[in-house]
Amino acid sequence: MILTEKKIENIKNTLERKLRMITNNKGHGLYFFSVIEYHEYICRSLELLPIIQELIAEDRIPSIYLKQIFNDFMLSGYLKREVPKEHYYPNFYDEQVDEKYGLMENFIKLTGNDYEDYKKHPNLVHLNPDIPSIRSDREEQFYYTQRLHNDIVEKLEQLNDLWLENIDFNPKTSVLYFNGKEITISKQAESDPHELLKTIFKDKERVWNNDEILDDWKFDVEKKTPKTKVYQAGRSANRIIAQETTIKDFLDVTTKTVSINKKYLKK
Repeated sequence: MILTEKKIENIKNTLERKLRMITNNKGHGLYFFSVIEYHEYICRSLELLPIIQELIAEDRIPSIYLKQIFNDFMLSGYLKREVPKEHYYPNFYDEQVDEKYGLMENFIKLTGNDYEDYKKHPNLVHLNPDIPSIRSDREEQFYYTQRLHNDIVEKLEQLNDLWLENIDFNPKTSVLYFNGKEITISKQAESDPHELLKTIFKDKERVWNNDEILDDWKFDVEKKTPKTKVYQAGRSANRIIAQETTIKDFLDVTTKTVSINKKYLKK
């Protein structure tokens, strides 16, 4: 799953909004409901899944707080009856994580049920919504939430930096990935700018001679192919890219060669 600059910004805005709800409710009864909503979001989000998995692998989420996140999510699901109980888990939950942290065992014991009975008959477990929680004082819990929030945002910004540095072209969709944007070069994927990028991205570090490009296009250079065909294709591609990025020199275009401007390639 590719997280574009826009998607990353949307996720960050959602996280900030949910954290602000927690902060605004710190002195009210809705505080824990706000925390649960935050936990639900990070447990459901497929976009955040690799980041949460990475933070867990790096031991950046304290065990007691990971159990809290798991408990909040499970409790919310059981109360809402959104899906069958045995299938309602956070996205990050798997056998390895459960074995390391004992998430399910901890949750079931907090409900007053026997864990071994639960494994045999998960649908027969009845939960008391007042029991399954690890409630430290609000200041301590907010500290954990804020720290997790900061770690997630840091990872998102790292992804954003990588995204901005990434340059690629999908010849099937005619989409150029550049400067944190998805730029459609040709809707029909048959235009000269499309064909030009398709050729150039076979070796994006290379300076392509116009005759080499025409040869890749299966044009006979001895026949009456317009001499400026490749040159005009490069100019046209630059105009399309400039409309989305304001960058007018993505391609270094001359009457003899075309290449990706070196300043936009990773060093």
